[in-house]
Amino acid sequence: MMDNQAIVDFLVSLEAPATEVTVVQSGKSSEKVDGLYKPFDRTIILHNRNASMQESSFLLRMAIHQYTHHLLIYGTALDPVPLAEPREEVARHHGSRFSACYHRLLSRAAGMDAGVAGAPWDADPELSAVADRIRGTLLPQYGGIALELGAQYAEAERLCAQKGYNLEEWLEDAVGADLADAKRMLRAHHEGLSPKIGFDAMKSLLKIPKEHRREAEAAVVSGDRSPKAVESDFRPPFRREANTKEGSDNNNASFAVERLQKEKLRLEQKMEHIRARLLKLEARLHSMGVDDE
Repeated sequence: MMDNQAIVDFLVSLEAPATEVTVVQSGKSSEKVDGLYKPFDRTIILHNRNASMQESSFLLRMAIHQYTHHLLIYGTALDPVPLAEPREEVARHHGSRFSACYHRLLSRAAGMDAGVAGAPWDADPELSAVADRIRGTLLPQYGGIALELGAQYAEAERLCAQKGYNLEEWLEDAVGADLADAKRMLRAHHEGLSPKIGFDAMKSLLKIPKEHRREAEAAVVSGDRSPKAVESDFRPPFRREANTKEGSDNNNASFAVERLQKEKLRLEQKMEHIRARLLKLEARLHSMGVDDE
């Protein structure tokens, strides 16, 4: 079993951090977690007495998992993250940036032949059978349904544009659709993504720049790597900006302005949508003889 410093050296070899990190094998067991990250101390705790942590593959995967939190909070040596102080909620977050970074690190570890090439459940025949059923039968069905919905949404988009209706309002009122998923299905239909990969994988592919999307789709269809792992190859988890302080400050300011402008536009569109709905409700109430005052 590797000692604490050997694990740190291994993690740093995958991606150099902006700030140092410490690994502590607690020598204890926990019923709740196999490991955790303490952002204020910049420390990874590994409960190496847990039954699942007795194999080095488990231990290293958990170390990589917690190290991903460290990189997302403090950044890499090439791209440090300027924060006044770390936030606990960030250390527990498992969003798309976390997933992209985590799978990127796992991929690098696999390339180093460091003993984490395969997931621990890969050798389980029962779970493998379930995975085969899902990937071989259910995901293609799910993907086919998503693309058919996308085709119907495309027809609705054409009709709404022709008749002067608001597509988003129609999706919500007439169909009860989730707007975010409906837009993804519409995009997947327009881009002709393969139903074989399923809708969740389509969502990952739609985050990848268009010029790389077909290459990424082929990698997902082959089944050699997970959609998130493929996404991480084409979608860097960190901003790549100028390394000089002046350039970094200018880029950060530009990024902040762009983000605020997008948020302003989103809120304006949302307000316009709410106003339109309010007018409809007022008209319905008036038609029912209800005085709105």
